Amino acid sequence: MDLQKAQKGLIDKQGRRKYFKELNPKLLEKPLVIDGESIKNKKKILFIIPNFHWIDEDVNALWDLIPWNLCQIASVIDDICADIKIIDSYKDNLSEDELAKQIADYKPDIVGLTVLMDQYADVAPITTKIIKNISKNIITVLGGVYAMANPMRAMKDKNLDYVVIGEGEYVFKQLIGFYSGACDLPERGICFRKNGNEELENRGHSEFIKNLDDLPKPAYHLIDFLSYCNKYNDRKNVDRVPAYPYARIVTSRGCPEKCSFCQVPSLQGSYFRARSPDHVCDEIEWLKKEYGIKAIQFDDDNLATNTKRAKALFRRMIERGLTLPWVYSATAVFRLDTEMIDLMVESGCEYINVAIESGSERVTRDIVLKPLDYDHAKKW
Repeated sequence: MDLQKAQKGLIDKQGRRKYFKELNPKLLEKPLVIDGESIKNKKKILFIIPNFHWIDEDVNALWDLIPWNLCQIASVIDDICADIKIIDSYKDNLSEDELAKQIADYKPDIVGLTVLMDQYADVAPITTKIIKNISKNIITVLGGVYAMANPMRAMKDKNLDYVVIGEGEYVFKQLIGFYSGACDLPERGICFRKNGNEELENRGHSEFIKNLDDLPKPAYHLIDFLSYCNKYNDRKNVDRVPAYPYARIVTSRGCPEKCSFCQVPSLQGSYFRARSPDHVCDEIEWLKKEYGIKAIQFDDDNLATNTKRAKALFRRMIERGLTLPWVYSATAVFRLDTEMIDLMVESGCEYINVAIESGSERVTRDIVLKPLDYDHAKKW
């Protein structure tokens, strides 16, 4: 195999993954503003996490999933909705009949589902069938990694009305606005059936939110937050948090690296976008005050991509007295240096997972495409 020829088909002249370029990536400078007070008939919105136990009972394949994503979207759409509810049928281990009863009792206008990965794909049509059996008038919307990566496959489900492709905060808000008579359908970020027929219209990946500081705090009041954060699941893993209750926090999105195995560029993008250190610290401070958290798990794609910004974050945590024990997986070891390590430790770091996919420099360089210096990696 001619590796150089193969990589030419994967990486463009700017060093970016070609399938990221195929998304026609754009940054969202100014989100669409919808005047909630002008909406006369606001909609009831229901978010559902399907019960993955319906299709899988392997404890090593099932994850603790705090519905951070749904709570984040809920905080963005709050001003244009009549009411918002989250049902976590996975955490509560609801049967199909039990979920159906809760949906029927709530009487939603629009239901948003989230499915984390392809492995759980089959649970989506089970859930949409339950919804449409209650009322054909309920609009069903699917988001999450599975939907983003496989929109056309997901839309084979006749009970699914829309797939959200990309970051869903403002796309879903505009979708609600459309059904509330306040705006048009989103120009990007959705896949749906044209005029109710079988032909699908895929409007491509949504724009990437440029300023993450514009996003409000997640609406954790919609869930029993502490019931998610006072324990870990039964999976045996070394990266679990050292204290409870804990919180999962995303401080940035996207990764500019070009590792050949990674799906992040097609999901969160190659544009690295970071919240400001104070914006992150405000959330940590709020979580400590509101929920008494004692540890943090950072869930960024690549926390240390911008080393200057990462150091500023850890330094600000120290300055504001927010040095909680924290853990992080998939650390880019090639971004580490003495100052970074010292700041990480002082800000509370207790565990990092250093991502070295191969012991062979040739494999790492020519196949994985990771800019890894083995001497540097051994040092740290």
